[in-house]
Amino acid sequence: LEKIKDPKKRDEVLKRAEGNDNLKFLAEQAAKDEVYAERRDAIVRYLECEGMFKAPKDANRWGSEWLGLGSIDYSQPDCGKTAREDVKRIKEEMGIDPMSNDTEVVYFLPDYGTIIYIKKKREYEVEDEDETSASAESERKKKQRKYNEIRQIWDEQQKQIRLFCRDIIDGKYKCKEKDIPEIQENIWYFLLDRGTYLSYAELPDLYEDDTFESKEEEMENDALLNDKISQFDMLQSMIACLGIQLGELSPANFHAEYEVKEALEIKERMKILEKFGFSIREDARSLLDGTSSLYEEADE
Repeated sequence: LEKIKDPKKRDEVLKRAEGNDNLKFLAEQAAKDEVYAERRDAIVRYLECEGMFKAPKDANRWGSEWLGLGSIDYSQPDCGKTAREDVKRIKEEMGIDPMSNDTEVVYFLPDYGTIIYIKKKREYEVEDEDETSASAESERKKKQRKYNEIRQIWDEQQKQIRLFCRDIIDGKYKCKEKDIPEIQENIWYFLLDRGTYLSYAELPDLYEDDTFESKEEEMENDALLNDKISQFDMLQSMIACLGIQLGELSPANFHAEYEVKEALEIKERMKILEKFGFSIREDARSLLDGTSSLYEEADE
């Protein structure tokens, strides 16, 4: 709790916490969020100094008038270095517009854990739309935007789940000893229902968020990881499988419609992680409950 600088955030964590394990998890997440916010603000200041502008409110990275130029994940410790490399790359790629004497304007758009670089398309880059299909195309794009936003929220939640499972494996979070048989049985039947292929070769997928400076560093890490995995006990192995399989599930389909069956499956399996103190993010909770305003009504 002492790592949380904002007193209001600290009070909010104390109100939400359900038991000591959950308090520990919520406090660590709140402290991380403050660090991420500081990184985000530092990157924003740097981008502004480099001549970029914050995107207007109506900017949409998936809109037909906008072109994406990349993004940066500010949860990564080396995001400052990445930002400098991105700025250099974008400047080299764009250069000066040969059609005028003006340099094109690049905007940045803060978004769920990332900062996205975008620019306005030139008139000749925007495809002409057939008037007879304009309405249908507009509806398609609307659904696509909603799905993309759902996907972003859920990707962040899945990443948090994977990291939490890794923390359980490393002994950072523990459950009650008497709950272990029930947890293992619950995971086992979940894996059977999913038709999961069980193999030590699959377990490194839980660590897919790791980044490396070089191929040599990645290979060295792979060797250490494989050695670590070979020493997993039954519970550690099953938690790894749970984290990987939960990453395959989503409460929404590609039409931005609520998938009741998968959402219920996720909620049921999340109860396992709750025994270790886990709490789902608020924006992701509305996706699981089917109450999110991002959902489209399913076609009859």
